[in-house]
Amino acid sequence: MQFDCCGINSYEDFGVGSKFRNDTQKSVPQACCIQKDGHKATDQSFNPVDLAKCRADGNKVGLTKSDYLYTTGCYTKLKDFVKKNSMIILGVAGGVAGFELFVLITAIGFCCNMDKDD
Repeated sequence: MQFDCCGINSYEDFGVGSKFRNDTQKSVPQACCIQKDGHKATDQSFNPVDLAKCRADGNKVGLTKSDYLYTTGCYTKLKDFVKKNSMIILGVAGGVAGFELFVLITAIGFCCNMDKDD
């Protein structure tokens, strides 16, 4: 799964004075760059449309759309994903909690029914 986003609030999180920029001398991480032909970025593979133009756009302030750089922050994308899938997330969490409760009750039952001689 990929959210196609950059930074927490936006790509500007990597702006002047950020630890990333100070440590690497780059405007944005490669993962913030739009990938070629729908290629999904992984830890091992980045194939940006144009890395130089992506990094140039990363130096701009107030950019809302780019053909080379994801401008939306990941917090917004993650929040939207959770809202959209909240029923599935709650169902899975409820199922896991129910299973754990069943296992706990079963374990207590086994403990209560054990003979002291065994």
